[in-house]
Amino acid sequence: AVVPDTLDYGQVLVAAPDPVKLVTLTNLGVTAITIDSAYIHPITSGAGGFFIPPTGPFLLNPGTNYQVQVTFSPQLQIPYSAVLRVKSNVARDSVILKGNGYQVGTSHVVPDTLSFGDVLVGQWASDTLYVSNTGIHPLTVGPITFSGEGAGYFSSAPSSFTLLTSEVQPVVVDFRPLNGRD
Repeated sequence: AVVPDTLDYGQVLVAAPDPVKLVTLTNLGVTAITIDSAYIHPITSGAGGFFIPPTGPFLLNPGTNYQVQVTFSPQLQIPYSAVLRVKSNVARDSVILKGNGYQVGTSHVVPDTLSFGDVLVGQWASDTLYVSNTGIHPLTVGPITFSGEGAGYFSSAPSSFTLLTSEVQPVVVDFRPLNGRD
């Protein structure tokens, strides 16, 4: 017996392997079975995203099982499908493999430096940067935080947002020094 009959990985980030899923081969008979091989047979051109370690030939004794480790690591943002084929001296079994590669949004920020000039204590200055989504999926930004000495004197609006493909969001950054050392 081979279980499960389908492994569905759902959405997996491109170039980030999903945790290993297992296919269990069990000998329910009364004599040993020779497992000749297990291999991946592509259904779509994206079938290269599924991987198993070399398997077979080996004996599977009655009442025992063997687990085949199947990894899905998509390299493109496409649907993937394949069949894991298990060939033995008594049967040929199949497990359907499917999953989708996806990419998160990609950001581009301009300018890469903001300049506020000299700002008097108790006053404030603003500058604007622009965040764009150059990817093909929504990009979620935020909350925007500041770090380092004087970080508490900076704020931004908006501090969180989501951009669809090709959208641009202006972000206003304010600087409000509270003492003359800033």
